[in-house]
Amino acid sequence: MNKNDNNQIQQTSWKTFLWNSDTKEFLGRSGKSWFLITVFYIFFFAFLGCFFSLTVWVLLKTLEGPLPQYQDRVGSPGFVILPKADSFHIEFSSDKPTSYESHVKELRTFLQGNKYSNTTGNETCVPGVYRDQQPLDQTPMTTGESKLVPPACPFSSDLLGPCSGIDDPTFGYGSSNPCILIKMNKIIGFKPGTTVQPAEVSCSGKDEEDSALIHEIKYYPKIFDPMYFPFYGKVLDEGYIRPSLAVHLWNVTQGRKVAIKCHVTGEGISTRERDRFLGRVSFSLEINAQN
Repeated sequence: MNKNDNNQIQQTSWKTFLWNSDTKEFLGRSGKSWFLITVFYIFFFAFLGCFFSLTVWVLLKTLEGPLPQYQDRVGSPGFVILPKADSFHIEFSSDKPTSYESHVKELRTFLQGNKYSNTTGNETCVPGVYRDQQPLDQTPMTTGESKLVPPACPFSSDLLGPCSGIDDPTFGYGSSNPCILIKMNKIIGFKPGTTVQPAEVSCSGKDEEDSALIHEIKYYPKIFDPMYFPFYGKVLDEGYIRPSLAVHLWNVTQGRKVAIKCHVTGEGISTRERDRFLGRVSFSLEINAQN
């Protein structure tokens, strides 16, 4: 059999597959077979569409209201520092502004983004008292109605003292006395510490050798005031400002890498060795000696 005969047989087989005039089949199926499989897939994809719509509807029902219906809430908040820096290692030279420019920019961006004000005027905010006058399961307010959640307490930049960036725009980095901000992760309904003993921050060197390289540590303020807690969620707590705490490191030995750890103590705050940010935060600081 030559090549032309072989090609002709292949073309005949292909045409027969497309339409077989003897069996009245198109693409290997009869008209009845095509009808049945078409009906099957119509019902099959209709079922998938309805099932998908049902799952989405159930999901959206769990999202109704100001708070999630199912909260897998962690028992204790985590803490982070600013500036973050690479691997939580802060290194700079006070006589080289370019070495700490990114740190200063990060701190300034955070304070401006949180809309920290210069005033503390809010009659509903009482230092040392939780702002929990209303239950957490209330329904969303409609337009024109007054909110039952207490107004968010303003956080005054003055509370950060010299770490506010107002008097010292370099946040102490220009004088080798850097400021570190500690912030707490937001947890709906969580109250750190108690009104008698609020959550308090304490920092030191990782060991005795590191502690000897730090001559003085100041805090602005030293506690997370209860009047900023609890957090009611984004829907009910519009305008909520997360409180922060500044750690001001003075006269740290230059030219040495210093490991620093900060613990937050208070009722409801726990620590785990495997989690370096649960109830505590660690970082290292290295101030290069001036030329």
